[in-house]
Amino acid sequence: MRRVVTVLLLGLVLVGCGSSGAPESFTDQPGQLPEALRPFANELVGTEDANAVPLVQRNFLEGCMSGTTARLDSLSGSDLATVCGCSYDSLVGYLVANTATPEEAFSTFLAIDDAVSSEQAADGAAPINENYLALFQACRDQLG
Repeated sequence: MRRVVTVLLLGLVLVGCGSSGAPESFTDQPGQLPEALRPFANELVGTEDANAVPLVQRNFLEGCMSGTTARLDSLSGSDLATVCGCSYDSLVGYLVANTATPEEAFSTFLAIDDAVSSEQAADGAAPINENYLALFQACRDQLG
């Protein structure tokens, strides 16, 4: 499970990146999936418009997909995209369901990102709440 989490945490580290300023919600700054991710649009965003993916989601997915296949055992391509898309959706869904407001959910998401970013900078490892680990692992387990 540690390998799955390492990859997904890379997605979180990229959440704050972007040229239009920092996003303030899960829906801010919609745009097209990066070209390298477009072949996996169905796995990453399902029925959502791949040309209107919010910045936070694009950054998470890009971080999860880029250069991480070796860290997810033998996952690559479509399977990796499925796990990355599921993990983003599961984490956001969990946060929204377990906080009082969408703003609090987003704030918690950013706090996770901050904790992961500072911990990875310090020693390359990032602690994460067991509830989040279980969400990520459930996505991995869906592949069989």
